[in-house]
Amino acid sequence: MKTRHVWMLPPLDVGLPRQGLVLTWRRRVVNASPPMWEAYVLWIDERREEARVEWVPASYLQPVESEAPLAGRQRGHQGGPGTG
Repeated sequence: MKTRHVWMLPPLDVGLPRQGLVLTWRRRVVNASPPMWEAYVLWIDERREEARVEWVPASYLQPVESEAPLAGRQRGHQGGPGTG
């Protein structure tokens, strides 16, 4: 299963974007409207200090660009956790 990191954009531009992880996608048919894509997104609610998972319309999601890791890098040698 492919997963993607996204920015969850706030409705009506109220509030700040939040980081999220798309777990899966679905197409939802709403009455006579055309089908709408939604993502099941895992995100952290920092106000309540808890993880949340909810269906979010694709129109409120923006992909986060990422780069592949550099070849030959070894864990613990970038100055982060676990470095000696």
